Amino acid sequence: MLLSPALTVYYDFVEGNGGFLVASIGHSIAITKDIPLNLGASASINLNDKVMGLNKDGKDFTGFYNGELSASVSVPLTKALSVTPKAAYSFALSKDAKYAISSVSDDGTHDILYGGLNLTLSF
Repeated sequence: MLLSPALTVYYDFVEGNGGFLVASIGHSIAITKDIPLNLGASASINLNDKVMGLNKDGKDFTGFYNGELSASVSVPLTKALSVTPKAAYSFALSKDAKYAISSVSDDGTHDILYGGLNLTLSF
């Protein structure tokens, strides 16, 4: 399917006692026969999950939360082992979301560039 759309709902029954909805799309482009470039985008809505931050009035934030753009490349090392570096940029979707995200961030930031490395072993 074009862009591989997905809708995921999370619910925290313990700490947050609320939900989180993520709509995402993704697409892979062949760099070579065995190496795809994976591109993704998502947008989320916080549904009164208390661990996701507070609004300016000090109440639990509900509303559009963050967007994210990502890119990764899956590189096979052997038939059973592959490595996938990934980079992503996450950003608040509104002024209220900036405040909420900043309220739970260790350093008060609301836009984050991050990356990682995934090693996959298939057997």
